[in-house]
Amino acid sequence: MRCLNLRTLSLLIGWLHLVYATTAIAGAIYFDYYAKQKLANTSKYDEFVQVETIVLVLYLLLNVSRVIISVCLIKGIMQNNRELMVPFVYGQCVILVMFVSLVIIDALYDLKNGKDEPYSFLDLVLDLSYASLTALFLWPVFKLFRQMEYPEEGNQTALVDDNNGTGV
Repeated sequence: MRCLNLRTLSLLIGWLHLVYATTAIAGAIYFDYYAKQKLANTSKYDEFVQVETIVLVLYLLLNVSRVIISVCLIKGIMQNNRELMVPFVYGQCVILVMFVSLVIIDALYDLKNGKDEPYSFLDLVLDLSYASLTALFLWPVFKLFRQMEYPEEGNQTALVDDNNGTGV
């Protein structure tokens, strides 16, 4: 079995983020069109369009920025340019801190109000799982990012190696 290194894994993560962001953009545009067609002749159409347009624009801006950041990550890894990886690494760190904070705030709020509903537990589990996935996707990219800054620190980049560390 060939070894899977940080560079390959980080490229895979960059491509996954790029595919996710472009799919989200296409899906948002499609669902916007579909929802407007369904509500076209109803009394809630005007109210829906006002709120939905703002949400759609914000969602599209978020995903366009994700596409740009993913492209920067991929180019940074392929060209060994650490500066192009900065937006992804710092953005993911900010997202991770925000979700961990959200989990803590949600848990404290639910404890304070005595909520023990299944929805509260499900919300907590979803927030924790998203924070865990963010950390999981950030780890190899951050490790590669650090190795580019301090090359002498990370000579061993193999994550999976069947040769007992001999590299042969």
